[in-house]
Amino acid sequence: MDADLERDGDLRVGPDGRVTEAHLDDTVEVIDATGCVVTPGLVNAHHHLLQSGFRTLPGTRGVPMHEWLPAMATAYGQAGIDASLTGATAGVGLAESLLCGVTTVADHQLNWPPPVGPDPVSDTVSIARAVADAATRVGARLVFVRGTARDDPGVAAESAEAIVAELLPDGHDGGVALDGWVQVAVGPAGVHSDAEETFLALGEVARRHGLRRRAQAGEQVDTRTRWRARIGNGCRICSSWRG
Repeated sequence: MDADLERDGDLRVGPDGRVTEAHLDDTVEVIDATGCVVTPGLVNAHHHLLQSGFRTLPGTRGVPMHEWLPAMATAYGQAGIDASLTGATAGVGLAESLLCGVTTVADHQLNWPPPVGPDPVSDTVSIARAVADAATRVGARLVFVRGTARDDPGVAAESAEAIVAELLPDGHDGGVALDGWVQVAVGPAGVHSDAEETFLALGEVARRHGLRRRAQAGEQVDTRTRWRARIGNGCRICSSWRG
């Protein structure tokens, strides 16, 4: 390690935002960290950045989740989910995260505009791009999770494919962009809302591109009972979702 890096109180940050061992020149910023504690950035593995724009709404304070969720869904419907909204709310949530020491955020995006017209996935790609651009603007690392909640399985899978092409155009390693700043994953909300076909379709996209998978368990329902009622004891999802 460069001896200068061991000096108490100094950090060198290169033009790409990374702490660097490069020799001091005009492209390297020196930050005085005297009296500070420097730690690796924290990771928020479960966020819904859209919610940053819908706080303190009537009917959403101090209520059970089974009342809170439909109140939020109504608000989303009235506002209209589009790239402008998701980009703005993502910027708020990501900036707040950075101020709290969180430098990587997984955004489980579950809310999408109705799939209409000859190209039902174009709006979803625009939304993914807007969230990724917001992360770039504030300097946060992003895991964009193409989520679903009662979405059509075919549309969800096609959308996930298109989002991979949009956010990772130069290639990736396991869904992580080669520069390390953006990652793409897939994630049905859970068995309480998504059909087996959705898990299988998104699982196939994940296998094809080496993406990570996520789903929510215990979402205000008895997940095991709901799973068995909808799918039975034979579970094709399990092997698909493990990869």
